[in-house]
Amino acid sequence: MRPLHPKACMHPKSRGSISGSLVMCSMALAMLSGVPGLQAQPQLSMGVKAGLSLSNQRVVFTLPGGNYRMETGSIAGPAASFFLEFTRGEHWDIRLEAGYLPMGSSTTTGSITVYHLEDNRVVENKGDLTRSSFQYFSLSPALKYKPLPGRLSPYLLAGPRLDVLLGYNNGTGYPLDDQNKLIPGVSAGGGVEFMPGRFGLFLEGLYLAGALPVTGKDPIHIRNYGGLFTIGLRYTW
Repeated sequence: MRPLHPKACMHPKSRGSISGSLVMCSMALAMLSGVPGLQAQPQLSMGVKAGLSLSNQRVVFTLPGGNYRMETGSIAGPAASFFLEFTRGEHWDIRLEAGYLPMGSSTTTGSITVYHLEDNRVVENKGDLTRSSFQYFSLSPALKYKPLPGRLSPYLLAGPRLDVLLGYNNGTGYPLDDQNKLIPGVSAGGGVEFMPGRFGLFLEGLYLAGALPVTGKDPIHIRNYGGLFTIGLRYTW
C-alpha cells in the first residue's frame, strides 16, 4: 500500500505566524544596521531582476516505525522582483526586495511500470506525474557584502524572507482550506556585478528554505526549498 499523496492533507494555520514573522524581519533589519562599516553616508540604488526558480519540497511521514521521506522531483518556474539598495561604505549594502516567487514539487504516483501487448504492439503503463505549485509574493530584506569592490565585483547576500501565499495549483483541484498563508524562511547566496557607471548588470544565485511547513497534517510534513537564479539591472543615484 502506498502512502497518501501529500496534496490530500492540510496543515492548520500557525498561530502567531504574522506577528512572529514581522518580529523576525524587524530584528534582522536592526542587526543589519549595526554591522561595522554601515555608518557611512548611504547611497540609494534601485533595480529589477528576473530568472528561474528551481524548487522542490521535503515530504516526510512520521510513522511509529520511523520517518519515511517521499521521493519528489523539482519543478521550474519564472520569478521576478523589484528592489532598493542602500550602500554604506565600500563593502556593505542593505537590500529591500519584493517580488513573485513560485515554489513546489512533482510526484509520480503508482511507480510500477507494466509492459503488455495490445493490438500487436507493446504498451507501457506508468504512474501519473502530478505537480504541486505554490505562488508567493516574497518579501526579503538582506545584507550584501562585497569583499572586492570595483567595476567587476563579486558579492555575498543573506537575510530572512517572508513568502505570502497568492495561490495554489495541482492536478486534482484540491481546495486550499487551512493552508499556511505566511511562510517565513531564509535566503543565502551570492553573485557577481559589472558596474562601469551608474548602471550595473549582475548575475545572482540564491538558496531558499522555508522555516514553516507549507501544508500537511501529522504524520506528514512538507517544506519548501530550492534555488533562485536571476539576471538583474541596477541603477545608482
